[in-house]
Amino acid sequence: MGRKLESLPTEILRVVVSHLFIQDMKHLASASKRLRDVCLPYLFHNVVFSFSDSGLDGLRLLMQSDVRQYVVSFTYLIPELLRPETMDFEFFRCNILPPGNYAMWLKTDRSEPAELYVPYVLVYDTFSAICKEQQKIVENQEDAIALSAVFRLLPRLTELGLRFCQTLVQEHWVGCFMDQTVERYTYGHHLCIISNALKIGRDAGVFIPTVHLSGLELPYYCSLNTPKAHTLSIHLFGLLSCARNLRLSGSGSPMKSLSHTTLHLQQFDLCCLTVLQATLNEFLQNNMNSIESFAFHHVTLIGLGFTEEDSALISPEMCRSSLRMDWSIMYWTTSPCLVCGHDGWRVSKS
Repeated sequence: MGRKLESLPTEILRVVVSHLFIQDMKHLASASKRLRDVCLPYLFHNVVFSFSDSGLDGLRLLMQSDVRQYVVSFTYLIPELLRPETMDFEFFRCNILPPGNYAMWLKTDRSEPAELYVPYVLVYDTFSAICKEQQKIVENQEDAIALSAVFRLLPRLTELGLRFCQTLVQEHWVGCFMDQTVERYTYGHHLCIISNALKIGRDAGVFIPTVHLSGLELPYYCSLNTPKAHTLSIHLFGLLSCARNLRLSGSGSPMKSLSHTTLHLQQFDLCCLTVLQATLNEFLQNNMNSIESFAFHHVTLIGLGFTEEDSALISPEMCRSSLRMDWSIMYWTTSPCLVCGHDGWRVSKS
C-alpha cells in the first residue's frame, strides 16, 4: 500500500492522507521519508498535553523537535488541583474520606461490578500520588516554565484550547470523591500561568487569535465583589485580551466574569451550555462594536420569564425578542458546530 501511495503526485497524496484515521496515518508515515514528510503536518496539526508529569515531558520533547513547526492547534488539559493535606493519611482518614463513608458508598454505588471496587488504602494511595505529582509541578513551576517557552516556538499556532476537567484519572471512583479532595480557588493558578505564558508569547511577537474554553466551571465567589473574584477576572481577561475569536463550551460560568469587559472580539461562539439572558445581553452590548458574528449551538437561555425548569434552547425568534441589538443590520445562517457537531445558528453583521 505504501509503495502504491508513494507513486502518487504530492497534491493527490495530501488529499488521501487528510482522509485517513490517525492510526493509519502513523503507520503510513513509517513507510518512507516522503510519506513521513506528507503525514507530519496532519499528525501534528493538533497537539494535546496535560497538567501532569507525562504531559509536560511530552511538551518539552515537542519544543526540542522540528515537528513543532506543524502545530496549528494546541490543547491543554487542566485537572482540578487537590488539597495538599490529601497526602497526609491521618488527615485523609479523618477529614476527607473516613473509612465508614467509603464503606457506605460501596453499599450504595452500583455503577461497577463489586469485584472491581478497590481497597480503601488504594483509594488513599491513588489520591496521594495525584496530589504529590501536582504539588511537585506547582512548587517547581514546571507548568509555568514549559508553557512560557512553548508558545514562542510554534510559528503556525492559531488556536489555543483549554479543557478543564475534574481529573485525568480514568477510574470512575476517583471522580466520586473529587469534591472532598479538591483545593479551593485553584482556577486562579492555571489561569495566571497561562495568561502569563501568553503575554510572554505576545512580547515575542506571537499572537493566538482563537481561544476555546471548555468546561471552565468558575466557583461561586466569581459573581461577588471580592478580591479573589477580582484577581481571577484579571487573569481571565489577560488570557483573552488579544483573542479575536472566543469559543465557550460545556459551561457558561465564565460569561459572568466577562460580561462587564470589552474584549475586542470579532467572533464569539457558545456551545452546549446554559447562560443567563441578562449576562449575555450585557456581554454583547459591551462587545458589539467589534463582534462581526456570534453563534449558538445547543445553548439554553434563562431569564425574563424563564426559570431553570422553563428554559429553552436559543432560536432566532428568541434572540430577536430577548437580546437588545439592532437586528436590521444582522442576518442568520445555519451553522453546524465544529466542536460538538450540534446544528445551530450564526448571527452576522450585514
